[in-house]
Amino acid sequence: MGILDLFRPNLTKLEERKDVVKLLRIFLKGKGWPKKASWRACRDSAIAIEALVRIGEASVVPLVDFLGRDSGPDIDTQIIDALGGLRDSRAVRPLIASWERTGRDRFYLDRIGHALERIGGEEALKSDLYLRYAEHQRLKDKQEKERERRKHAVKRITVLVNKRPVQDETEFVDQLLSTLKVHGNTYTAHLTKETAIHVFEAGDLASMRQ
Repeated sequence: MGILDLFRPNLTKLEERKDVVKLLRIFLKGKGWPKKASWRACRDSAIAIEALVRIGEASVVPLVDFLGRDSGPDIDTQIIDALGGLRDSRAVRPLIASWERTGRDRFYLDRIGHALERIGGEEALKSDLYLRYAEHQRLKDKQEKERERRKHAVKRITVLVNKRPVQDETEFVDQLLSTLKVHGNTYTAHLTKETAIHVFEAGDLASMRQ
């Protein structure tokens, strides 16, 4: 323990006493509010916000009160995450209101949507914000699956090109097109028979990634 650690706040005792006000102050100080913080304050800040979540319902109102005070995205997102972790329905309307104050910024949509998902309940899960978030997540999942199909298709194409048997080009093209049909439509939409023949003749995989 260094000499400076002797002057650090005892975060364990503050948590035991459920001193939400002091823990919130420590969290904000470590986030450079209202002035730039030292690395020790940053470390204590991370511990303090975790303690606030562990304390539970007593932390909800103080965190909600500070949300959206034009304190910057770093503080706001951590408070949003903490409110999601607390899973208290009192945070639902303030979270939605904070999104409205940002002008419905996409940056906050995922963060607040995830918090509402963790809180649960009809008010949270039927809100316009959450429905937008859920649709956005559905599209992201669909795109991720498409990327995986494309990766798999490229691997299959690589095998077909690099281990080309002594066949006529028609048989190779049929194999290639069959592979693409199985693993998604991204390639088949752009692949003509002539392109496939070019791949067969030149082993040109770059054209498959256009």
